[in-house]
Amino acid sequence: MSKVITASSISLRKGKTKNETIVTIDGRENIAKGVFAQSVPPKIRKFVYWLYSYRCHICSKEQGLGIHHKDGNRRNQNLYNLELLCPDCHKLQPYHPVLEFS
Repeated sequence: MSKVITASSISLRKGKTKNETIVTIDGRENIAKGVFAQSVPPKIRKFVYWLYSYRCHICSKEQGLGIHHKDGNRRNQNLYNLELLCPDCHKLQPYHPVLEFS
């Protein structure tokens, strides 16, 4: 049985600083800081959020989510390489610099 996840709206906007991106999906707002914030195209980002039901893949938290590239290559946008993680789980992943979320 397959699961269909839909979102009625998604938006990306610049934050208060040049390295900050605010991602809003169905009214849920997350702030991503750093160069990685722009590494995933909006349509792929939207699908990854849908795929993981707006929850961290490891601990199921819903706040401060970010997309992690499993192989550490930001240019590899293959869905098998992407997962949605909270800041606590994200910073523990290999191939990953220290990130700042709020």
